[in-house]
Amino acid sequence: MEKSRYQSSFFILSFAMVAFLCWMMFRPIIHPLIFGGMLAGISYPLKDWICKRVNFSGERSSLITLGLILLLCILPLIFITFEMTKELIGLVGLIESDSLSELNEGIFKSQFLINSIEYVNSSFNLDLSIETLKKSVFNYAQSFGGTVIKTTNSILGNVLTFLFDLIIMLIFTYALLIWGADLKTYVFNLSPLSFDQEELLLKKFNQMNYVTFVCNGIGGIIQGLLAGIALWVCGFESIFLWTLVMTILAFIPLVGISIVTIPASIILLAQGRYVAAVLLFS
Repeated sequence: MEKSRYQSSFFILSFAMVAFLCWMMFRPIIHPLIFGGMLAGISYPLKDWICKRVNFSGERSSLITLGLILLLCILPLIFITFEMTKELIGLVGLIESDSLSELNEGIFKSQFLINSIEYVNSSFNLDLSIETLKKSVFNYAQSFGGTVIKTTNSILGNVLTFLFDLIIMLIFTYALLIWGADLKTYVFNLSPLSFDQEELLLKKFNQMNYVTFVCNGIGGIIQGLLAGIALWVCGFESIFLWTLVMTILAFIPLVGISIVTIPASIILLAQGRYVAAVLLFS
C-alpha cells in the first residue's frame, strides 16, 4: 500500500512536470494555433465543397482551400500591414516636422473657430484662447507622434516573429483541414456528452466564428471603404491608414467610425467647408 501511494504520487508529479513543460513549449505559439483552429473551422465547409464538386482527395482539397485563404486573406493582410507602416512613417514625418502650418492657417485662424470660442467663453465664463487651444493640440500631436514611432518600430522589429507565427498558423490550419474529422471523433469519444450535444456545440462555435470574422468583417470593410472614400473626396491625407482604422473601429458597437468622422467633420467646419462637413457627418 505504501509503495502504491508513492507510485501514484510520483506519477502525478511527473505528469504535472510534463504538462508544465508542454505548456512552456507551446505558449509562444498558442495564439497562431488558436487562430489556425478558428480559420480551419470557418473554411472547412469550403474544403468539403471542393472535395465533393471537383472530386479531389482530402489532401488536395485542403491544399486548394489553404491557397484560397492565402490569396484572399493573408496576402491582402500583409499588403495592408506594409502600406499602413508606410503611411504611419509619413504621418510621423509630418508631425515631427514644422509642416503643421496648414493646420495653423486653415483651422486656428478660421472665423468659425474664433466665433465658437468667443461664444463658449461668454456662455460659460471661461478664459479659453486660440493660443491655449493651439498649444494643447500641438502637444498632443507631438505625443501622438512619439506613440506612432514606438508602434512602428515595434511592428518593424517583429516582422520575423509575425512571419513565423503566420507559417505556424498556416501549417496548423492545413493539418486540421486534413485530419480535423479524425481529431473531432477522437475528442468526442473522450467527452462525457452525447454525440448530438457535442455536434451542436461545435456547430454553434463555428457559426459564431463565421459571424464574427466573415459577416462583421465584410460589414466593417464596407463601412471603412465608404468612409475612406468620403475622406479622400474631402481632401484628407493618409487615406489608407484612416480607412484601416475605421474598418477596425466599425467592429465597436454604437461608436464605430464616428471616432474618426466626427473630428474630421469638425475640421471641415473650422475650414468653412460646411457642405462637406455635413455630408461626412451624415
